[in-house]
Parts: sequence; C-alpha cells; structure tokens
Amino acid sequence: MPVVPAVDAVELEDPGMVAALTALKTPTPAMAARAAPVVRRFSVRIAASRTRILVSVSFLVLSMLRKLAGRR
Repeated sequence: MPVVPAVDAVELEDPGMVAALTALKTPTPAMAARAAPVVRRFSVRIAASRTRILVSVSFLVLSMLRKLAGRR
C-alpha cells in the first residue's frame, strides 16, 4: 500500500473543504471480468437507442417531404 503524506487543515484555502486522500481502486482480474459484460450491454443499449431515434427522425423527415411535395 503506498504511503500518502498527511495534509494539514491549515493548508486548505476554502472553508469547509476537507482533504480526503484515498487510495485508487485498481481493477482486479475478477472485477474486470465482471465489468466487461455490463459495459458491453450498456453500449449495445445506447447504440440501439440511437438507431431507434435515427429511424424515427428519418420517417418524420420523409413524411414532411412527402407532404411538401404533395402541395406543389
């Protein structure tokens, strides 16, 4: 575990600020294996959502263009 130097409360400029030094959480192989499918599912959901939005906007634009073409 790395040694972290202590911070005096006097060094802080803003009142009410607290110096909270925490050690970084490095991913272990078990955590990395668990996190990868979650990230993949999240990415797939976002991509699917973008696709649905793109399709719906495309249909909206096409319908508007058809209405404008019909008025001429």
